[in-house]
Amino acid sequence: MDPITVLNTDGTGIIQNEDSVKEPIVWDIECSESGIPIFKEGFDSAAYSFWYKKAKATKEVEWTYQ
Repeated sequence: MDPITVLNTDGTGIIQNEDSVKEPIVWDIECSESGIPIFKEGFDSAAYSFWYKKAKATKEVEWTYQ
């Protein structure tokens, strides 16, 4: 089975790795203190930092960088 990630506009979604069950997640983009997404520019690339945690997680330290 191919991995899938579904991101909803309300910051929720589903993530499923190969051979795993679908897990509900909460996701966000890394922002500055003023709430502006942090844009990281490379030589031939541009990216934002995507973070997620399992929806049922209770600790802030459970965020994962993707």
